Amino acid sequence: TDSSLWFEDGESTGTSPLSSFVDFKICKTGLLLYPQKNIFHWIPDSAVFVGGTWQQFTDLISSEITRKI
Repeated sequence: TDSSLWFEDGESTGTSPLSSFVDFKICKTGLLLYPQKNIFHWIPDSAVFVGGTWQQFTDLISSEITRKI
């Protein structure tokens, strides 16, 4: 099955399959996820992770997203 990213920000929620992302960059204070080459989502390392840790999240991202750019 495909892993998905579920997010909530205020009154907005959504899901995106990890396979829909074309690249990622793990930074010192967070993570950039690219659904397209010039568009990204910023996820700070201070974000709340349900059922896991920041390290588990970045490990999942690294193993599930095929870098296409």
